[in-house]
Amino acid sequence: MNELTSQYYPFDPPDLNEWEDLVNLCGNPYQSVHFNDIEAIYGYVPIYFLCRDKGELIGAIKIYFYESKKLPSLIRSISKNAHVISEPCIHPKYTDKADKIYESLVKCIENYFSIFKPVSFTFKTSLGLLPLTFNRVKKENTYGIAYVELKKSYEETHATFGSNARQECRTAIKKNVKVEKTEKLDEALKLFDYARTLPGFSSASNRHLQTYFNALNKNGMCDVWIAWFENKPVSTVWVTKKGKHCFYEYGTSIRTNSGAGYFIHAEVMKYYSQLGFEKYYLGQVALNPINNPKFEQGITFFKKQFNPIILKGSKDEYLFSPIKNVIWKKLIKLMTKK
Repeated sequence: MNELTSQYYPFDPPDLNEWEDLVNLCGNPYQSVHFNDIEAIYGYVPIYFLCRDKGELIGAIKIYFYESKKLPSLIRSISKNAHVISEPCIHPKYTDKADKIYESLVKCIENYFSIFKPVSFTFKTSLGLLPLTFNRVKKENTYGIAYVELKKSYEETHATFGSNARQECRTAIKKNVKVEKTEKLDEALKLFDYARTLPGFSSASNRHLQTYFNALNKNGMCDVWIAWFENKPVSTVWVTKKGKHCFYEYGTSIRTNSGAGYFIHAEVMKYYSQLGFEKYYLGQVALNPINNPKFEQGITFFKKQFNPIILKGSKDEYLFSPIKNVIWKKLIKLMTKK
């Protein structure tokens, strides 16, 4: 592996099947081309960066770029930004050469940055792997990424759950809570509508959720689950999947003392375990005390009841032009008020 070459391709990878094969091998849905429809809602377009060794694709990453079309062309540059929603895909055969692949990709990305000239760039990790790093000043926000191993039998996995989760699951079974996979989104979206009326709750918009489902479900990349109690929907979980990995993407529950909130995740894990999936990602948890009781005592406590493995994740923000970034942030506030 002496001659690594990296190139970038705007809008589409040179070979869609080749790209998706690598994404599938790595179990990283966020690098799939099928996420592009979701990002397009917000005006982002993808640029693909591919690293090859003697023609073989061994590493790749997709970066989304944005430039406001609402601003006059003379000042449009202040809106330029870029972001990544997950780590690069490294071919499993070459993980021991990840440093060289990362280095090659970073050089290629820096080359594109010199042309596009973004004001800011954000790099978020989703699988607990190492992010690409750039020789620039950055602001780092760290968090935990929790996942449950699904390789053992469901009974073995369930036995490792915390006492709270196991008790809630028993309650749900006694109260005849039913969990089902559905393609009818109305009931699930109503749960989000209700949750948004509660203090402190925030989530993606229904437009975002609908686009997410339309873009991924037809490509076998997402499922929507609903838990029913007394013939009413009380909990929903939206799962993204790729390769051997599945991810808890969105969800909400109504308080009913039915145990549905824990039970729906347990049933989802059982389903994907039986299909041969190996990891169920629960998403972010607090790594250390962060003076955020809702996140630490609420979401983090809930997820830790499933006895997950916790890896370090991060969201790195690079500011290439701090002054332009401040101006752009103020403009966004003004446009939002209108």
